[in-house]
Amino acid sequence: MNDAKILNLVLPYAINACAIGVIVMAIIQLFKVSVRSIFHSFSVHKWLHGGGLCNRNNIEGPRNCHIFDNLISLSTSGNAKSLFKLPLEQLCGQIATAAQVALSYPDKNEELLFAFVGSDEQSKASVEKYIELKKSPLSTEGNQDALIESRNRVGHAIQRNIDSLQVSVGYRWRFYLKLAAIVLSALLMSRFSIFKSEDVGFYIIYFATAIFAGYAASIARDIVAAVERVRR
Repeated sequence: MNDAKILNLVLPYAINACAIGVIVMAIIQLFKVSVRSIFHSFSVHKWLHGGGLCNRNNIEGPRNCHIFDNLISLSTSGNAKSLFKLPLEQLCGQIATAAQVALSYPDKNEELLFAFVGSDEQSKASVEKYIELKKSPLSTEGNQDALIESRNRVGHAIQRNIDSLQVSVGYRWRFYLKLAAIVLSALLMSRFSIFKSEDVGFYIIYFATAIFAGYAASIARDIVAAVERVRR
């Protein structure tokens, strides 16, 4: 089979896949912010839960979790919708801002500080020491130096945990977007009956085109995101 025949065989499928990819990208963009808000909300709640303090018995998610509510209050004065609709980088930036407030007032945000450092026992011990030093009278220069050192140690532990949140949530979000793009591509091809054959080759081409269309949607979405960043 020469190159011209291969091109004539592959080109129609590639064009269909790109067209479907653009349609899928538009559908995903339409619902992305609302779905991302829910995804961020449950991801942050699960992250706080990792410290073993945030509503251990709460199986309904972020609702009625006072530590979760405290984070929202410190981040955006209680505006949860605005917080979780933010892109992940800005969301983590707001969480870091809330962490600085919690560090400044540990007596009012003790449980939130423990949730921020996660399940690491050494980090929890650092939080306990910091709270103890913060409550003690700073009558000597040595006590002040110990307090600053302790605050820095807790701050670094919190930042590492926030970085871990950003990496893990970002990875899962991109994976789910690609999976959704492939599934939507397959559904659209099935709905509009792009392929008519029923032999084994049909299914191979069908799934290969769906995967290609899903990745085409991801590429189109990345291009749109890059254009939006340039405009800002």
